[in-house]
Amino acid sequence: MGIRQRHLNSSEQSWNIFVPFQIQFEFSGYLCGEVRQSVKLICIHGVSSSDTERLPSNVIGYWQRSSEGNSKSVQHFESSSLNQWVTLSSNAEDQIVCTLKVRTESNTTIEPPVVCILFTPQDVISSFVLAEVHLHRDTLKSSSFTSSLTDFKGPKESGKSEETVAVLSQCLSTVSNVSPVSVKTFHELPKSAVSSKCFHLLPWLLLSFLNFCGCLVENCTQRLHPLVLYVLSRPSTCQHLIERYKHCWTVGSHIRRSRYQHFLIYNAYCQQLLDTALGIGICVFIVYFELPETLAGNVIGWADDVALKLGQLVKALMGAPAGLKLNAHLTKTMGLFFQYHIFLWTGYLTVLRSVMPTLIWYSSWVGVLGASCQLCLVSDMLSTLTLHIYCFYVYAARMFHLQMYALGSFWRLFRGKKWNALRSRVDSATYNTDQLFVGTLLFTVLLFLLPTTALYYAVFTVLRILVLIAQGILIRLVSIALHTPVFTLLVRLFSPKHVAGSVVFNVHHVPKDKDCLVLTMQTSQLPGKDLVSLSFPKTRTEQVPKHTWAEFLSNLATGKLVYPWVERASSD
Repeated sequence: MGIRQRHLNSSEQSWNIFVPFQIQFEFSGYLCGEVRQSVKLICIHGVSSSDTERLPSNVIGYWQRSSEGNSKSVQHFESSSLNQWVTLSSNAEDQIVCTLKVRTESNTTIEPPVVCILFTPQDVISSFVLAEVHLHRDTLKSSSFTSSLTDFKGPKESGKSEETVAVLSQCLSTVSNVSPVSVKTFHELPKSAVSSKCFHLLPWLLLSFLNFCGCLVENCTQRLHPLVLYVLSRPSTCQHLIERYKHCWTVGSHIRRSRYQHFLIYNAYCQQLLDTALGIGICVFIVYFELPETLAGNVIGWADDVALKLGQLVKALMGAPAGLKLNAHLTKTMGLFFQYHIFLWTGYLTVLRSVMPTLIWYSSWVGVLGASCQLCLVSDMLSTLTLHIYCFYVYAARMFHLQMYALGSFWRLFRGKKWNALRSRVDSATYNTDQLFVGTLLFTVLLFLLPTTALYYAVFTVLRILVLIAQGILIRLVSIALHTPVFTLLVRLFSPKHVAGSVVFNVHHVPKDKDCLVLTMQTSQLPGKDLVSLSFPKTRTEQVPKHTWAEFLSNLATGKLVYPWVERASSD
């Protein structure tokens, strides 16, 4: 940066002095601010008139143009009980020069090197993110503060990014929390439309109604029998309402009142407002154009086609699919079993045909809670209409798993082994001739019947996975709707300063005859991913998948149910 190291004393730690940009428009006056001795930080946040007889208690320096002397500042410092005094002046080139006088314990005065940082307090306070002190250490680590000061502070002070962030956090907290009295400040908050009552009323009512529904669902489910609770907790709609209730509770109660909390509330408001608007729009569209009858006919027609195609598929499996030689008796028995279930399912669809329009008409009004609730309801309806596919998958999976388990046991019998359930290990065992004969016979029968069972299992597993993919797409759409920071995107687009989350430092100039470095600090935008993560409560925890892909494939190969997962109670 071209800084002359001969002006700097590397044995003395430099002070950081934050000075508002707007001070250049003042002719002269006493500087008001705060000194933090522990981190060698001085934050100036106002100017008091130089003609005031009784100065405010937070005066820490003096500002003057080049045409004036500095007798006032020196006299006031020598006659006061202050240990630090800042003198700001503009030289002949209209550049700011900063000097700091520090009174030591021996009552002597020294002038340590200083870093004068010109910044705009209004930019800091107007940002929802920077105004929250507890976020500084996360959002400001990527700033160029440390790299800008490395040459100035010397090699002994370089690389201390944590201390630098702490110093900057101290400054931002001082600017954010200042409450000036009889001091002219430079950072009055602009009046924003987001603080109007009209903006809060409708979303607040919607969130309150959604909060009530989620609280009602959660409290009711907690007082039911565990089996009934398990059944009611499966639908996506109930899970969605409970999740929204917890999210609203977190935003409204678990975070202290601050501008950052208002930022989270605005995001929740805008999300719910857009979600409800889309839901009501879909509801009005369905009711206005009298679509329940049409949608009911299409849904029942699709269910009939699925049942018809499934019956044809089972009939094909009862023959010789793809030229495979299957066990005729077993495949015929399994085919008749599945065809009978399809016959029962078609009878259920006949009963459902008459009430489906009414169900769709009433279900459309769930849009009052938002389009995301409608998507969850569609997912639950898809689960209901594909219940027969799920049953076929469970039947085939259980049969295949039992067969694989029996083959594994008989295989251990041939090797003179057995499974010790108490110690969960394989031990040696001795078998007589009759046991080996019966084991060999059963192993042979099960091995030759395995292709037939495996074929049915593979077909119904593929159908089940296709249904899960469709449901996963719907749930992913709901997740996108719930985790899209609408307010953040709008503010980022139309007023980016309100979501600035980091700062950038640039060298302004270096005075020739002073141990001083003058920097300019400007707010900058965070990456989109970081900004989205800051738009949600910090108490929100990411859901870690309970099962890996290796476990998923292992369960598929052995015939265990892949969804819903069957959690086995631990032996503890």
